[in-house]
Amino acid sequence: MSISLLLVAALVLGVERACYVWIARAPASFQRWCARRWVPRVGEPVSVVRALFVAFKVLQGAVFLGWCLAFADGWPVPLSGVVLALGGMLIVAGQILSTLVFYRLGPVGTGDLVDVLVRRLAS
Repeated sequence: MSISLLLVAALVLGVERACYVWIARAPASFQRWCARRWVPRVGEPVSVVRALFVAFKVLQGAVFLGWCLAFADGWPVPLSGVVLALGGMLIVAGQILSTLVFYRLGPVGTGDLVDVLVRRLAS
């Protein structure tokens, strides 16, 4: 295992955790950041958290794929059409279920982080 790749992966994935800690622990600072000229295009702070969540999911997927390619001597699964189709369908189904949970719960009910953020920003 390459220590440098491990450190890069940890640093990249650590940005997500640091961001969520910042939002939960210093919501006023996050709200000021959301007021910057280019951030309001995304929307209110809760919408910014949602956009960050999506961006971090894409980042996680990229790190996972990079990790597989780096340590699996190429593609980590057989390139059989059946395997790829089944795996793709399972991934899509999982993402649909995850999206439906967030849709059903709404922006406030999706977790403690958003709930804490909304309560602190509202007070």
